[in-house]
Amino acid sequence: MVAVDTCLRWAWVSTETFTSTLLIYSYLIKAMSMAALTLAALLCATLTISSAAALPYVDSVIFYRVDSAEHALKLMDEGLLDMYYHTVPLHLLEGADNLDVYTNPDGGSISILLNPAEVDEFNPFSITEVRFAVHYLIDREDIVSQLLDGYGSPLISPYAPFDPDYTRILEQIASFGIQYNPAAAKAIIDTAMTEAGATMKKDVWVMDGEPVTIKLFIRNDDPIRLSIGDTLASNLEDMGFVVERMYGDLAEAYSLVYSSNPADLGWHAYTEGWGASFSRYDDSSLAGFYAPWLANMPGAQNPEFWSYEHERLDEVTIALYNGEYGGEDERTQLLREALTLGVQEAVRVFVVVPYDTFVVNKNVEGVINSVGGGITNPLTLNNAQLDDILLRVGMRHLGQSAWNPVAGYSDVYSNHIVEPLLDPSAISHPYTSDVIPVRVERSIDTAGPDGKLVVPSDAITWDPLTQRWTPVGPGTTATSAVKMDYTFSNWHHGPAIDMQDILFGVYFMYEWGTESGPLDSTIDSEYTTTVAPFLEDIFVAIRQLDDDTLEVYVNYWHFDEDEIGATATRWTSTPWELFFTMEQIVKDGKAAFSSAESTAKEVPWLSVIDADDIDLIRQYLEQSADYNIVPKAISGLETSYYTDRYMASIEWINQYDHAQIGHGSFYLSSYDDERGISFIREFRDDSYPYMVGKWSHFTEPLYPDVTGVEFNDIIPSDESFTIDVHSTGTDRLRYFLTHEGEIVHTDEIMSMGTDRLTIQLDGQWGCPASLLLFAISDDVIIPDVYTADVVSGACSHPTINDTLLGLAESERTTLLTVMVYLLDGNIDGIPTSVLDDISENPKLYHALLTMLSLALDDHISFTDIDKLIFGDE
Repeated sequence: MVAVDTCLRWAWVSTETFTSTLLIYSYLIKAMSMAALTLAALLCATLTISSAAALPYVDSVIFYRVDSAEHALKLMDEGLLDMYYHTVPLHLLEGADNLDVYTNPDGGSISILLNPAEVDEFNPFSITEVRFAVHYLIDREDIVSQLLDGYGSPLISPYAPFDPDYTRILEQIASFGIQYNPAAAKAIIDTAMTEAGATMKKDVWVMDGEPVTIKLFIRNDDPIRLSIGDTLASNLEDMGFVVERMYGDLAEAYSLVYSSNPADLGWHAYTEGWGASFSRYDDSSLAGFYAPWLANMPGAQNPEFWSYEHERLDEVTIALYNGEYGGEDERTQLLREALTLGVQEAVRVFVVVPYDTFVVNKNVEGVINSVGGGITNPLTLNNAQLDDILLRVGMRHLGQSAWNPVAGYSDVYSNHIVEPLLDPSAISHPYTSDVIPVRVERSIDTAGPDGKLVVPSDAITWDPLTQRWTPVGPGTTATSAVKMDYTFSNWHHGPAIDMQDILFGVYFMYEWGTESGPLDSTIDSEYTTTVAPFLEDIFVAIRQLDDDTLEVYVNYWHFDEDEIGATATRWTSTPWELFFTMEQIVKDGKAAFSSAESTAKEVPWLSVIDADDIDLIRQYLEQSADYNIVPKAISGLETSYYTDRYMASIEWINQYDHAQIGHGSFYLSSYDDERGISFIREFRDDSYPYMVGKWSHFTEPLYPDVTGVEFNDIIPSDESFTIDVHSTGTDRLRYFLTHEGEIVHTDEIMSMGTDRLTIQLDGQWGCPASLLLFAISDDVIIPDVYTADVVSGACSHPTINDTLLGLAESERTTLLTVMVYLLDGNIDGIPTSVLDDISENPKLYHALLTMLSLALDDHISFTDIDKLIFGDE
């Protein structure tokens, strides 16, 4: 998961200044050319979706900070940008004939993070019921239709309708019955606040003589989240809270929200955004978004902070994460339980998934619009072709987090620049999510789910107490073994990647993933709490077979062997000497790997592009070279080997003024955040294994599309129900008919393009029902989704009594207000706000109209209506 950052203030005074800078830098880059996931996972696991391995068609890419879509479109119209790495509202694209538009339904997600800290000062969100009520204060349908122009989907959980796991948890999603309902929210909040001892005075909740205040941090650099935050603030005020609106960008959010102690109550709620990712089997999102152990919840498991705890959520999500299930059915049950607990706890409340709309100048070919991230995946930069050697990319920011390989690269913008600098062990196919090996060929042997393999006695683990590699000895077993054959080449700074780089990454995982005692200096709350369960439950040992082959043993099984391979694979993103140097800096207390540790210890968040940190890294490298320091985890080689590595990194830093060293098809030539410009250039080295055009076969696929659906929305009872479906790019149709959260009919058929679904009704199956139809392709993992409401003729239509009683439940305040004025004969006195509520609610409007007509016709008295709606109170 990568936190989305969506806009810092523009650094340029005017378009003219920006245009001049563009032209100057474009000229310089051409002259030089002619003259010459969170990434932290790369430490100990495979990177499978983002980075790309192949020499690019272009010589260089320049990233510019561009503050808005309007500004980007102006620059593209002037020929100064080739593509824009941020979604563009559709209404801005009318008449943009010079642009190609790429849409992607997996545009990440927007959520509301709530602070559940239980402290002496009263915190309304420490009450589970109050948090849950926030679900009903968000009009997701309105956000999609009004703010997103229909380009999005309402979201109750991390799973959107097109996610592969969505159909597995469909019943749980439907059973919550969550929709915009302020009256329901108010009823829940009123009860919970009263039970907590609060009282309502002049429409404001008061506790211990003080108004109950909610501090809502709203992202003002993203117009969507700005509107969502302001609307939520107003709705919370309507519930009786005083709301303090705080505005800022991601950098401020890191400081105020993610890196602070929740117990300080510096914030109560935050409008989050998350980058897109896509997986055929997503066993990590529920842990990351709902469970404390993965350190992405308030407090982040920092021992210095108050941290959210939920033992059962940890148990269920760890079981998912570790693959502790015997098949798909068991996995589905774990998914459903974790989802239910997460939604009920409501520490993170999901809002919508926006569809991304990207724009590219028509002179650019070879764009790859991946299902997980759209055009911003690095395959695009490798495959982009245009009549120039320079590709110009606009972004909202260059980055808003520190760059380090342990707990950095945590915003989506930084990753746009860093991912092309690194080759992954494997990538996911951009449209099917199938695994494609890149730097690591894997062969898998498993005895799972119930059997065990014998681990060779010479396999080793790192012992943090004795500080040495230790053979496992006889009698050790594991569920699966993965053999990895590496394709090595040179690092950007010259030395060859070798097995020492891999081994140091494994050492680091053991050393920093194990808490040895109170004096252990190799602990980071974010990293350690995440890795510790993996070491305890999954990782068993490694065995080096030769200079480029490693065997890894794990207690992990999955019915898809690619998932076993991904779990076991070890790869690296950082040369060992740079990794070792950063480790020494952190151990000496001069910086921290994570944002939370940085705040807790009041030291810098270590970054390989920060000027002060770069100087510190250089100093430590020089000391290591001068004193012939050898890391214990990779000792035993000639002294010159270590010295050469240190000197190569020093020379790189001296030349480029940064310490970002990778092994991908591009290298970082310069990074200037103050001016909003960053260069990456093609890595020209004879050792690089992949040639130009490796990914050119990934052309735009034919997405499934439901073009028409025909059926009678009122179905005769006890008869078959037929649906005629017209679609393109579709191999299969799958449908679900649900009633009150239960699936009453489901089936799947092969598609011919024009298909008839026949549903045999077995008596009264529930009224009304919802139809959910998926058009599925074998070439693209994202389906097209169609929804509709259907009613059976066997359904009895609600009586006036039922309608009014139902509205009395959900619209009690409005009905009561109208009744008071009607009974007093003062129709003109009805407040405008109440009339607005009536006009915007068709059901309420028609019910009140019916009620008034009946009264005026003497069919019912106002007194009877009063009793009908409100009983004998």
